[in-house]
Amino acid sequence: MNKHLLALVVASSLGLTACGDDTKLSGDPTQDPSIGESLKAETKVKFDIVSDPSNPVIVKPTYLAMDSVDGTIKSDGSVGTETYSTDISNPEVAFGKNDGWSTSQPLVIEFTGNALDATTAAASFFMLETGNPTSADYANVQPVKLSEANGDFKVVASGNKLIVTLLKPLKPSSQYQYAVTSDLKDAKGNPVGMSNSYSILKSTNPTPNIALEPAQQLTHLSEATFAAAGVDKSKIIFSNWFSTASVGKVLDTTKAVLAQTIATVQAGGQPGDIWKGEANPNNVDLTSLYRMDITPVDNIPTFLNNNPALRALVNNDQATLDQLAGAYTTLGLQVFTGTINLPYFLSDETDNQEWMKTPWQSAVPSLAKIKHIMTEGSDADKAAVMTSLQGIDITKLLQGDTVEFIKLIGAKVTLADGSRLDSERLVTQYSPLPQIKSVKQVPIVLIMPANAADAGAVIYQHGITSVKETAFVFAAQHIGAASTAGMTPKTIIAIDHPLHGERALADGTVTTPATASVYMNLQYLNVARDNIRQSIIDDLGVRTSLTIMQAGGHPLLTQMNTQDVSFFGHSLGAISGIGTYRLANQSLGKPEADALFNFTSGAFANPGGGIPSLLLESATFGPTIKHSLLMGAKVDAYVANCGSAGALGGACFNTFYGSLDTTTQGTIDALFSEFGYAAQTVLDTVDPYNLAKDVNGPVYVMQAANDSVIPNQTMKFSIMGGTEPLAKQLKLDDLNNYSSGEVRHIARFNSGSLAQHSTVIAPQLVDGEGNPLDPGTAQAATNEAQLEVATFNASGGQGVFVADGTLIQPE
Repeated sequence: MNKHLLALVVASSLGLTACGDDTKLSGDPTQDPSIGESLKAETKVKFDIVSDPSNPVIVKPTYLAMDSVDGTIKSDGSVGTETYSTDISNPEVAFGKNDGWSTSQPLVIEFTGNALDATTAAASFFMLETGNPTSADYANVQPVKLSEANGDFKVVASGNKLIVTLLKPLKPSSQYQYAVTSDLKDAKGNPVGMSNSYSILKSTNPTPNIALEPAQQLTHLSEATFAAAGVDKSKIIFSNWFSTASVGKVLDTTKAVLAQTIATVQAGGQPGDIWKGEANPNNVDLTSLYRMDITPVDNIPTFLNNNPALRALVNNDQATLDQLAGAYTTLGLQVFTGTINLPYFLSDETDNQEWMKTPWQSAVPSLAKIKHIMTEGSDADKAAVMTSLQGIDITKLLQGDTVEFIKLIGAKVTLADGSRLDSERLVTQYSPLPQIKSVKQVPIVLIMPANAADAGAVIYQHGITSVKETAFVFAAQHIGAASTAGMTPKTIIAIDHPLHGERALADGTVTTPATASVYMNLQYLNVARDNIRQSIIDDLGVRTSLTIMQAGGHPLLTQMNTQDVSFFGHSLGAISGIGTYRLANQSLGKPEADALFNFTSGAFANPGGGIPSLLLESATFGPTIKHSLLMGAKVDAYVANCGSAGALGGACFNTFYGSLDTTTQGTIDALFSEFGYAAQTVLDTVDPYNLAKDVNGPVYVMQAANDSVIPNQTMKFSIMGGTEPLAKQLKLDDLNNYSSGEVRHIARFNSGSLAQHSTVIAPQLVDGEGNPLDPGTAQAATNEAQLEVATFNASGGQGVFVADGTLIQPE
């Protein structure tokens, strides 16, 4: 993070002028002897908002860095000022487009002076979930104490830093306060002290600058709150308050509005009755939304042999293609191909690479900006806003009234000078609905069992850099496994992720193993986040289409049981799939609406949460990502060594990093940690680690020991990354403990199984380092994984067959 820019915006928010040296209190400290004594300490919290207004030092996360205009973090500058930036290629600016602080990232409090005594760390830190201290009903909200004892966090001291690692994600869109007491000692055994800045806020003396009064009032309120929770107020040497970002609200709102759109059409209206004006900026025809046009494949062996994507997947191995064709023929499978019309909220413009630079943009003006004008704006601007929102009850709108929000969709609000209230159109919890940029005819494949009458379906989503045609590789095995187990197999349906496979852009830009950054897009983090959002919404759209098309009398789908639809995702498809599954199974309060979206079961092979940390620690992706980050940061020594590495950038990074001493490696790792903090904050809202707690319905997760693509557990850059922390948030039991009933379990394939990242798709004959594996053992692992997934989904999540339990026994 660029501390200087953040410092400038904090200074502007407080309106500070120099108040003197931070080493002593301006005023009479004798009013509270404990303050005067604390100021004498050699070791103090590094917090200074008075001595240098142009470069204040704050402790993050904090309310001091929130923008009151649009409710986002001000690391991108203050809205409406010269410091404000929209260049989201800068991670700091991307970070600033968030509507709150991370629910998962560590709290780091730095000190000046001596190193800290690690043995005193745990007893000195306190944290509460509270109401909003600026709200009128703050006193009516009972604080909830978080603690190490409850497994909420772990506190350690390292050098001059107090580090609070969250062991559970904080609640989204919530308020938290934390405090440090003088029970924390430095290496000399002396209590740490407060800074002069904090002493001004803690003191009951008048502040030396009127701009500090609100912060002082909040500090007094915060300390009183901690005192009521049993913390000795006289010992508090620092306290802070922050708001967490929203998680899933944009997706929830989008689903609700899409449901309203469908209901409007069913009642005789048009989609444009909802998606009007600025909500549909390109005036796209929406009447064909969710239409599926599919035709049968007449000669399946010829189709499989001539499919270029499938041939690439099997490395043009004719024997494998013949084997697949034989299995399809033996089982009497039917294949259908076609398109499905889905709403597309991303840009697909290739000019100036707008597709890469443009995140979702809001279909509604920001409620935060409307509120700001109606409370802080001029009379002329208030009148202009009311004129723009004529017919909308603004009071009800700001209170969250759904009817008024629907009216707001597509509205353009102007101020008295004719300028737009919200030209940027950030998608946040205050403007949680994206504009529809286009309707895409997305290629789709269906693989149907021979006796499909009244059978359900499985919507499958592939991994990053892969394609929907991976479904052809495993479909026969899945359908055959379910049949062999005496169960009714389901139709398998698949589409490509955005920017994958047949969904390439007009200029041919597409995600492949050589171009993973097209979708991953860590250069523009907000777009990377919204690529995942689009994947989530796309698969929800496939689910919705099945019910709509069946109700419309589609000749093929009329025989399908659209109330028994399962999900199966692999790798990225499992990561986005958890978002889809959660979103689909969140009730809208109306059975007829829920029937459009619900899944009966969700299988997720090799998923992971904590996306930035799992990528950084991935043996497959990590080196390439680190190479890109160092090149982007223009680290001179690295550019000199690896600037011309091209496709071998990952290997060059490994060599370069391995040549460094420990100190220099630490400096490099600090850059990655800084990026990871910003990236995780941006991605928190779509990260399955945060979404997991709201997942309803049966869940099966497969993990391969020592997965080289998605780590089982990250450690270096975060402890919340990988499959294991995600399984914990999903509250999954080990599959070895399953007996009957609803499945909420994880199958941990052990190292002896030789299971790899893509074992669930097909036998993997080499490991993550390219070492050959025994073909028979690899096939056995694939057979077991496919049996478990197939029977889990065929049973609607009410059972799972395990043929060889030795493969999932604990190490």
